[in-house]
Amino acid sequence: MDGPGKSSGRSERPLSDLSSGGYAESMSCVRLKYVLILGLAFVCSCRSEPKQHVSHSDRDTIETMTEHVRRAPDGPSEAEALRRLHDWAADEKVTYDFKAYPLGGRVPIEHPSAYSGPVEAELTFYRAMQPFHTFRWVPRDKRNLGIMAAGA
Repeated sequence: MDGPGKSSGRSERPLSDLSSGGYAESMSCVRLKYVLILGLAFVCSCRSEPKQHVSHSDRDTIETMTEHVRRAPDGPSEAEALRRLHDWAADEKVTYDFKAYPLGGRVPIEHPSAYSGPVEAELTFYRAMQPFHTFRWVPRDKRNLGIMAAGA
């Protein structure tokens, strides 16, 4: 038994001291930890949304790229231009619709690379379901249509 003036080795604080700072300080640390954990969870759960609008830069880029497709001197150059266009669309999260028509026709062809006559291809590009660029061209090599048709 400890008598008056003898210490048990532990610090004994009066109950009134707990209300003046010790308890409040420990609760503020708990609150701070809670807020930090919630903030970190919020930041980690946020996902970036795809762009909703088409910038002038996007328009300039796609016009330049589609012009490279149109002006390709041969089938291999056209294929390379189509691959660059396809990769750009994938990187920018731009979707597109691909159609092919008999040259001068209005009814789409289901398998344009197997069609016996010349075809005209059409690509319409979309950002957030809004069309922003359509272009048509007569392919140098119908086998190249598979590059864009596979991603549509």
